[in-house]
This record gives sequence, structure tokens and C-alpha cells, in this order.
Amino acid sequence: PPVRQRVPGASLSAASAPVGPVDATGADPAAARALVEAYQSGVRRAELNAAAPGNGDLAGHWPTGTVADTAGPTGATPGRPLLSRRVPGANVTATPPAQPASSHLGDPAEVRDLLNDFEAGVARALREVSPDRRNEEGSSR
Repeated sequence: PPVRQRVPGASLSAASAPVGPVDATGADPAAARALVEAYQSGVRRAELNAAAPGNGDLAGHWPTGTVADTAGPTGATPGRPLLSRRVPGANVTATPPAQPASSHLGDPAEVRDLLNDFEAGVARALREVSPDRRNEEGSSR
């Protein structure tokens, strides 16, 4: 059978409404601000209540640092653990920068001799390969 071309959206039901850009001209800025502030308030509440005594099912899932150990949110109760935030790249080890390539490539005769030695070693290895493995991994030699 011939290969069929994928048609974008062919598996979607025909009853679904077309999706377009959202019209935000009628949005109330004050309502949007209130929604964002309510969300941030919930986050602050979660930070303060995350490891409240009696949350046995959450034990062991929160960092052991406390408000007294770190600069926590204002109004936080000392001694309570804080929620931790993931910091992108925080656990990535720094790799030293690569050394710049030397502008001096060496004596041309020495480099030529080294290259000839390398090529001779490759040729010797190819001669020593057993005949039944000569064409292994796509080698045509």
C-alpha cells in the first residue's frame, strides 16, 4: 500500500468549534488583578501552612529548612518548614571553559610523521582483522 500523507486535524471530530485568538477587549483589568492577587495569596497561604503539625501524610515531602533558617515570607511562623522552589540550573555543575585551540600547530614534518604513523596503525589493524569479520559494521575494506 502507498504511504498516506498525514492530514493535520483529520482525527479531530467535526463537531469541535474552531479555536481562534481570545478576545480580551471586554476583560475587566480590576477583576484580572484581583484574580492574580487571590492566586498569589493562596500561594503565600500554602507556604505558611505547608507543614502544619498534623499533616502526617505530607511528612518527608517538604524540605527541612525552616523560616528561622532562611529569609522567609513576612509574617511566617518561625520553626515551620517552607515550600521550596525549583531553581533552573541550580544542580548543574559548572564545567570549565574549553581551552582555546593553539595557534601553533607544530612542525609540519612532525605532524606529517604522526599522521603517517596513525594511518599505518589503522592499515595494520585492518589487515589483522579476521576474514569473517572484515565487512562488519558496514566496512567495505
